[in-house]
Amino acid sequence: MCPLFVRVQGIIPFIEERKMSITISEQTVYNLLLKALDNKTLKKDLLTKAIITMAGGGYKLEYLLHLLYSDNATLLYPGDYFKTTPEKYHSGKHFNFDDLIDLGLLSDDHMVYGQIIKDDGWSSEYDPFYGRVKVNMLYYNNEKSLLNVETTINTASLIKINKKDILYFKNLSHGKNKQTASENGDQQLEKSEEIIQETI
Repeated sequence: MCPLFVRVQGIIPFIEERKMSITISEQTVYNLLLKALDNKTLKKDLLTKAIITMAGGGYKLEYLLHLLYSDNATLLYPGDYFKTTPEKYHSGKHFNFDDLIDLGLLSDDHMVYGQIIKDDGWSSEYDPFYGRVKVNMLYYNNEKSLLNVETTINTASLIKINKKDILYFKNLSHGKNKQTASENGDQQLEKSEEIIQETI
């Protein structure tokens, strides 16, 4: 039997007897789980079932598996920028590819850009493991100004990037007017970033 388990088992009656409660930090739980996974006698099938139950299946479990088996998986948080394959129904409705290229809003690997708003759950606290997120896709309006189009998307389909990697913003910071970026587009971006900051 694991010595850690014996120690914890011995403490539990003491706590129950005195009606005490203990708060364990997230870091402590993390360290305990890592040690437990190294233990060859641990019933890993029970731990696996517990994780599946806690994940609740669906998008959350799908994203958890994606994180576990992706070489470069990164958690995303409100305000983070990403690139992703565009939704088929967005092309023609919200943009055409030639204009995205001209504006610097299409990556070299033909992905579109966006920014995380919040997870798609009901809780007011952001859950980076939720599996679906509300995002602002970075498109444009009729005047070729930046336009945020809010949508919900699977988190596993997103690749985190830096804002400075987006050509549109590089050109703005270098004073280039090739993208015909208007003050309205910039103001809309600032407003959306303020809203995202309020939700954090």
